[in-house]
Amino acid sequence: MLDRGIELARQRRLELSTLMKRDPKAALARMLSYSELQALPAAVRAECEQPWSGVGSIDLRWETSGTGEEHHHCQHQNIAFVGKDSWRVYG
Repeated sequence: MLDRGIELARQRRLELSTLMKRDPKAALARMLSYSELQALPAAVRAECEQPWSGVGSIDLRWETSGTGEEHHHCQHQNIAFVGKDSWRVYG
């Protein structure tokens, strides 16, 4: 039964990751509460989202490329920095 819980937690993590990119508000609504996380076996909890808080900054980075004056492609990436850690941010 524990193996099944670990498998389901891993699947859920992948689904949340995809949802976070597509609909961050919906993904946040599906996050487990602290009490729900604490009720899980440690091996399952290790595969779930891990709550944290901190003060940091979010950088918006742009990349522009093109083959000429008429064909430009812009791509952006948001990155959150908290202490020495950084994450891609969606939303």
